[in-house]
Parts: sequence; C-alpha cells; structure tokens
Amino acid sequence: MSLQQYQTEFITTCLNNKILKFGEYTLKSGRTSPYFFNAGDLSTGELVLMTARAYASAILASGVEFDMLFGPAYKGIPLVAATALILQSEHGINVPFAFDRKEAKTHGEGGSIIGAPFKGKVLVLDDVITGGTSIRHSINLIKQADAAQFAGVVVSVDRQEKGQSDKSAIQEVESDYGVKVFSVIALGVTAVSAITSQQLQDIAPKTSSCDDAKYAEECATSDVASKQLNAAIDDHQTSADESAAIIAWQLNESLEYRYNINHFSNGQEKHNPGQGSRCMANSQFIAAYVSAHDDLRTQSSVELEANATPSSITALNLSDQDKEKILDLVLDDAHSWDVAFWFYDSQCSDSVKQQLQSGGHSGLDAFMQQCVGGPTPQKIYDYYDKLVEVL
Repeated sequence: MSLQQYQTEFITTCLNNKILKFGEYTLKSGRTSPYFFNAGDLSTGELVLMTARAYASAILASGVEFDMLFGPAYKGIPLVAATALILQSEHGINVPFAFDRKEAKTHGEGGSIIGAPFKGKVLVLDDVITGGTSIRHSINLIKQADAAQFAGVVVSVDRQEKGQSDKSAIQEVESDYGVKVFSVIALGVTAVSAITSQQLQDIAPKTSSCDDAKYAEECATSDVASKQLNAAIDDHQTSADESAAIIAWQLNESLEYRYNINHFSNGQEKHNPGQGSRCMANSQFIAAYVSAHDDLRTQSSVELEANATPSSITALNLSDQDKEKILDLVLDDAHSWDVAFWFYDSQCSDSVKQQLQSGGHSGLDAFMQQCVGGPTPQKIYDYYDKLVEVL
C-alpha cells in the first residue's frame, strides 16, 4: 500500500530524529520488539507541529465522525491540544477538546477532566497502543458521561503489539468496543526500505551542507534528499537492493546531489541541453518521463504524445530550446528525484530487475550495463554496498 505524503514525512522525520528506532527493545508488556517509538522525544515546536498535522490528516483521511477530542495524560495532552489547533487553523474545523489528570484534583475546580465536558462523539488521541490499558481507561471515562459516546482512537503508530489475548492490542479494542482504531502509520507498512538523513550523510558526506555548492539553487542536503528518496521508494515500492542501486546511480551522477542539471560534458564545463534531474537523464528520457505524466505533459509547450518512447522522442529532432523547456518541467522536488525510479520501472527489463532484486554486485552490474549503459564505476559499488547495509 502506497503511503500518503503526510505518512512519509512522519516516518522520515521520526527516523531522522531517532523517535522511531530499530534494534532490540523490551516493551512495557514484556515483549521484545525490533523497534521502539518514543513520543516523549517529540519535544520541539517543529516536531509537535509535524505530528499534529499528521494526526489531523489521519483523522480526516479516516472519515471517522467526531464532535470533540480527548487526550489521556500524559502524552495525549500535547497531542490533543496541537491537533485541535491544526484542525481549526488549517482545515477550518473547530472542535472542543479535553484531557485528564492522573490523579483527581480535590480543590479548585476539582475532578480529573480538564477542558470541555464530554459531549457527543469523543475521539481519543494517544501516542501508541501497547497493552491497551490507557485506552480502556479513556473509554471508561467517556462512558461515565451520559451525553457522550466513544467514537474511536487515533494513535501515531500501530506497533501491532499483542494485547491480553492472541489478538493485537488494537484488535482487542476494536473487538471489545465495536469501534475503529486509526493510526498515522502501521509499522507493518514500513517494510519498504527507507533511509534517514544521518545515514545518507554518512554515505555521501557532501550532503551535509550546500554552503560551498557552485550552484546552490540545485544543491540538496541530506534532510531534503532523504525525504524525497523515501517518497520515491514508497511510491515505486522498490526493494532495498533496487533502491540502493538507483540511489547509488543518482549520487554518482549528481555528485552527491550537488547538481540537478548537467553542467559538464566529457570533463569540461559544457551543458548538454535537456539533460538533468538527480540521475542526469539524457534529454530523450526526460521528455519520455514528461510524456508519461499527464500533469507534466499538459504543461509542456512542446507537443508530446502520451507515453512516448525515448526512441520516438529522438526522432522528433527537438531543438535545444525545446529540450530545455521540457527539462524545466522536472526540476522540482516532486519530479526530479522520481525520474531515476521511473527510469528503472519503465526502461529496465524484467531480467535486469530479477538480477538486481537477488542482490550483489552482479545485479548492480546488470542494472548499470544493460539498463543505464556503460561499466559500473567503483564509486557506485562503494555507494551501493553502504546503502544496502542501511536500507
């Protein structure tokens, strides 16, 4: 299943900030898990803003009906407040919210609930469901209010953790209370390879900064690159070995994402018209990419038939000016990183793909020699080996 943009951004940001970690962890339930998500590390305004936007998007995407939000103490408190703010400010949905105290207050306003009184369909926001204890406590609070009904739960990550039976904790809640539990992401869908900003920077050190880049407007740091690469990986569902080969090719061609346009030809600073993107695809492939995407083809001032082949593009004998106009259409982040993945999907044979999916340098050689064309430079071997280790 392809991830939505908000999900990709959420995963990438959590990985880059070590909020989502992979290793061996013993959870509160006593179970050993290969990953750990710590919402307590969402500790800056930027991270809370990103998370609230992801929650708001997940809520709207779910279609769940709700009249107010509730965040159980403690991690649910900033989540519910920030999400309510985003729903109002960015989506025009103004809903009341509340949260609770761990211990009821016996003075002042008293009680354990702070904020709006429970009324209507109450949607609970929490960080994760492990054993389901916190969610059950929230449901019981809501049930005590005569005017309120439990609408469902939204969590950041479905850890697919076992509850009190053979069902997962989320499945238990859904079964016991007859409602849905929604998540921004389920860890089961993160099986598609992904790379963090720091991992990319370790592999390609030049991505740490663009301060000394000759063409600064084309340069991309690892923060930008990792997000775009993960989006392309998810969109094309490439395996770790396939992704490693494509990214290694990009890194080599763009000098570690310093360039988005080809400024050099045969070792000299001489632009080859129409050649660019993060893999420095030749003009006929850039035009074929545009022709394969209706949103770009309809913008092109050069008439291109849908899904034109590179050879048919070559036969058009486009002028250098036309090649440059077509290239301009793909230089934005939404397309420039995607060109290499499209190239692999559409231009490489099934035989090459099977060899690459099997892993190893022989598969990489098949990709470079039979699909890209030409021998495999040592630099690409080096990038590939390091990328396979982290993807």
